[in-house]
Amino acid sequence: MIKITQAQNEALVKLMLFAEYQDKKISLIENEEFQKKLEELNWDSGIELDLFVMKETANVRKALETEDTRQTFLAAQCSYFNTKETKDFCFQTIESVILSDGVEAMENIFLQGLKEYLKY
Repeated sequence: MIKITQAQNEALVKLMLFAEYQDKKISLIENEEFQKKLEELNWDSGIELDLFVMKETANVRKALETEDTRQTFLAAQCSYFNTKETKDFCFQTIESVILSDGVEAMENIFLQGLKEYLKY
């Protein structure tokens, strides 16, 4: 696993949460993969990871409200991944969460958009 910064950890968690809501449902399998990916992070913050996830879940839901807020959110979070290595890691992590329970059409569209925002 590559070493990413705490800011990248936080952006990745936000993007994983955003990805989970693309098909309007969170399956048990998808949530298990999400938790597995969280455990793999080298979390180094004054805020516990579980508390961060709870707080950011509300922010992600707000970001999903309009197309403008979606685009702004994605652009902001993807901007933290500025090398090929970190972009690869980000995309593969999110793809793993989404693919864990099969891919719905909206999730596929999201993955294509994520590539664009990452300039991948």
